[in-house]
Amino acid sequence: MTAAVRVIAHARSRAEPDMQKAWNKRRSRYVLPLRCARSYEMARQAICAAKGG
Repeated sequence: MTAAVRVIAHARSRAEPDMQKAWNKRRSRYVLPLRCARSYEMARQAICAAKGG
């Protein structure tokens, strides 16, 4: 789960460097299982969009 969130932060930091700091703070909140499950779905979409698929 954390790996997926990490990928999102990296992909977002590419497009918007300012978002990297924001994601670092948000990542601590995603520690919760419910948040992780929710972010996991967003991670899949973000990864797919990053790959251009």
